[in-house]
Amino acid sequence: AARGVAEARRRDQHHRARGRLIIRCSATAATALHSGWPAATSRPKLPLLHGLLHGDLAKSLSTSVYRNTESLRLKTTGTPRQSDSQAGTEKARQARQATMATLEAFDQAVDSKFEQLGTNIAKKPCMWFTASVLFCFLGATGLRTAVTETEGNKLWVPDDSRAKADKEGTIDTHGKEGGGKLHLVLFISDDGSSVLTKEKSDAIVAFDTAVRTGLKTSTDLGFEDLCVKGATGACVPPGGHMRFWGGSAAAYHADVTSDAALLDAYRLDAYPDGGLVPKPGYARTVGSPTFDGSGPFRNVTGGEAVEIFFTMVADDESAEDVGELATLILDLAMGDNAEFKDVYNAVRDLKMTPQVFLHTSVDDGLSAAVGGDSGLFVITYFIMTIFTMYSMSRLLGTNGTCADKNTRVGLGGQAIVLIFFSIAGGYGVVAYLGTPMTSLTMVLPFILVGIGIDDGFIIVSAFDQVSAEPAHASKPLEERIGLAMRVCGMSITLTSITDFVAFELGALSTSPGVRYFCHYAAAAILMDYVLQITAFVACLCWDSKRVERRHPDCSCCISPLLAKSEVVVPEEGAKPDSDSGGDEGEGG
Repeated sequence: AARGVAEARRRDQHHRARGRLIIRCSATAATALHSGWPAATSRPKLPLLHGLLHGDLAKSLSTSVYRNTESLRLKTTGTPRQSDSQAGTEKARQARQATMATLEAFDQAVDSKFEQLGTNIAKKPCMWFTASVLFCFLGATGLRTAVTETEGNKLWVPDDSRAKADKEGTIDTHGKEGGGKLHLVLFISDDGSSVLTKEKSDAIVAFDTAVRTGLKTSTDLGFEDLCVKGATGACVPPGGHMRFWGGSAAAYHADVTSDAALLDAYRLDAYPDGGLVPKPGYARTVGSPTFDGSGPFRNVTGGEAVEIFFTMVADDESAEDVGELATLILDLAMGDNAEFKDVYNAVRDLKMTPQVFLHTSVDDGLSAAVGGDSGLFVITYFIMTIFTMYSMSRLLGTNGTCADKNTRVGLGGQAIVLIFFSIAGGYGVVAYLGTPMTSLTMVLPFILVGIGIDDGFIIVSAFDQVSAEPAHASKPLEERIGLAMRVCGMSITLTSITDFVAFELGALSTSPGVRYFCHYAAAAILMDYVLQITAFVACLCWDSKRVERRHPDCSCCISPLLAKSEVVVPEEGAKPDSDSGGDEGEGG
């Protein structure tokens, strides 16, 4: 606007200066025509030209012409001429008014639709409640196809990272993922004594043999079927303690006949497969080693821990079997495998503790951390339910108990139940579309309860405000619910859309775990919005009828069905019961 005003002033000054220049040129020409006259004293007086030459009269003349033109415009059109700045301001004002009128018309149309929706639900609450809940249950059927993703590299490694690009390149080139999934078992001495003795080593070898030849998955696959194989088709040489004998238990028992023979094997310069023995620290084999001297070529004499590990394939086709076998290894190390209980007992009797690190250990730890808070979730839901019931009763203006006629304990509980329905429905839809579930989805209901219950509070508050107004207090229930939805429908829609869009924007993250989490949250919020404006409004209608009929709370599920059969007609001359109401046409 400021630039428009400045431009209009500049143009006006330009036009005025141009007019004065033209008039001055004309005056100069007129003076030249009189140059042949006698002396100046006998020359005719030309005050007009004199004024034009000095420019004062030019300004006056241009102003006079402008005023005469404006006067002529008023006489012919009846409208004054506006400057460019005024015209621009007027057009902007008209544009703003047109925009506001359009928005107002849109708001009125949307409010009318919400009023119509609320009225229709209040007229047929059973139909709307049943239809919306069935719609939610239909979405929840998608949970049957849900897939749980627990591998950290598939959840928390960004899609555009170098690590994922290298992995995909390896798979494209070689047809499988490079390397394998490592499963490590440490045998740690409980009392600090050396584990490099024949007796303890025999127990460790028995454990290794049980894993390699004894454990089987539900598909009858063992370690020999799932191990990473070399060019010859055999499993690659094992690492750790068993590498000194090429992974063969028979070679071990043939070679190790005493503690000294065991230490002699550790003093070799190379493994049977040709690899060099890492001296003097015996890295990745012996923990807290002791030596017979000093220097780079000293020999090991003992250690407080040794390790064995098993490398299995990392392709997706065998992922389920590998995970199952890893779980069996964990059960064996924890003493939960009944078939090989004696192997575990032999290790523990020698005061050694097996500790396991699997390829799923980090993910299992995360799941355990989240699952460990499940008890807190239950407590939180219980507190939220009590708070909702109490708050909705306060909205009605009562501090009564559940047996009171003016409480909304049942309605608050229904609001919480509908939120859980929406979570199940939203989860089912996203799971049906193929989005994996993660451990974080267990945390999501805690967030959605706080978001979802807000819509219920807004609807109940709007209904109470409409019912409290004298102009609407005597209107039928259907009209009051319709007016309440007219008041709060747009605000509920905007907040739900905002939450939905916010989570979907979060789904643009390159981290798959965050993306999955946001998809589930957005779907659950959208499903909760649908249930709140349909099923919860139907529940509010039933509860309001219960209050009008003076039925006790917590019976609103059956009170609509019994309403017509429970009308109490007072006997002639009897006083109306306070519990049955004193209004005409309404019984207990």
